[in-house]
Amino acid sequence: ALRREHIVPGLKDAACESALVLAEACVIARWALGNGGRLTLYCNLSGEAVGVPPDSRDENEILFYESVDGAAAALRNGTIPAYCTLAGLLTDGGPGRAGES
Repeated sequence: ALRREHIVPGLKDAACESALVLAEACVIARWALGNGGRLTLYCNLSGEAVGVPPDSRDENEILFYESVDGAAAALRNGTIPAYCTLAGLLTDGGPGRAGES
C-alpha cells in the first residue's frame, strides 16, 4: 500500500537528489519524487557494519524495507549492518511512522 500510494505516483518527474559514499561498498542514495516525497536507499554490500553520520537520516522518514532483521533499529542507532539494504520514504505529508519496520 505504501509503495502504491506514495512511491509509484512520485516516479513521474523523480530526480536524483544525492548519493553519499560512506565507505567502500556502502552508499546512501536519495531521489526527490515528483509528488514531493523523497525515497532513500541505504546499501551496505561490505562485510562490516558502517557508521552513518547523524545528519544523514531524517527522523520523520518511514523505513519500510530492511533486508536483514533488525537493520531499521540499527540504522536508527547510527549504523548500517553488513550485507544489508534498507529503504526509506519521507512523504510530503509530514511526519509519520505508520508502517515503519
